[in-house]
Amino acid sequence: MRIISLSVKEVAAVVAAILVNAFVLSQLVGGVMADRPSSAFAQPYDDGQACVDPGECTSGFCEQGVCCNEACNGTTETCNQPGSLGQCSEVLPAPSLSWAGQFLSATLLTLLGWFGLRRMRGTH
Repeated sequence: MRIISLSVKEVAAVVAAILVNAFVLSQLVGGVMADRPSSAFAQPYDDGQACVDPGECTSGFCEQGVCCNEACNGTTETCNQPGSLGQCSEVLPAPSLSWAGQFLSATLLTLLGWFGLRRMRGTH
């Protein structure tokens, strides 16, 4: 058996390398996020802060990637609206035209297309 003699500097360098590699590996495996502490003792997030899991929030609700004050149904309520982050608020539906308005707009667009084609052909 051969005995290897190492200096204190070599042992310290190996220990430092192991510690640095362990830290880097733990950050890669655990996920590096700039706005989150990686400590196991991290405090839960308040309403309006980014989250991934409901357990991260003080309220226990993580909706659309944000800690929310209550559970939102996701179809007519959201928690990530600018100006009211963390508050479940109703989403207004997109405005739509009535049947008569749809007919009128389709007629107008058809007339505009027809006049455009006539102009391109050069007939008046």
